[in-house]
Amino acid sequence: MEQLSAPAARFILHYDPDRIDYAVTQAELQQLAGAWHTAWENSCLAGISIFFTTALNAAGAVASQETFEPTLSVFLNCLIAGVALFASIAAGCGWRKTVLARRLLLEQIRTRPGFLLKPGSFDDAAASDRLSDPRAAG
Repeated sequence: MEQLSAPAARFILHYDPDRIDYAVTQAELQQLAGAWHTAWENSCLAGISIFFTTALNAAGAVASQETFEPTLSVFLNCLIAGVALFASIAAGCGWRKTVLARRLLLEQIRTRPGFLLKPGSFDDAAASDRLSDPRAAG
């Protein structure tokens, strides 16, 4: 393999022609980075686990009684289970909204026009000189 000089090696671009490139702004990157793990997701999963735990405690307390007597333990477990279920449903709706917003943003990025790379446009020495000196590009 032929050894390239340092200035010539700078202009070689190894590029897969089957790859698709997208232009993404910094704001879009921030939106995508913040959307992967959200507080909505964590709140939904925590609410579901609290709901199941307290609902099982209430069911166990009722099953241990020979005749049903509403006790403070059963009432509090049912109350906490209801609040946790409501909160997890609300957090699930928020989670879904962020997932849909992320999908919409990704679809907007995907539908942008692609880059047009012209093979051979960097072959001549004048083009490489213009690339190496930004003042000469004008």
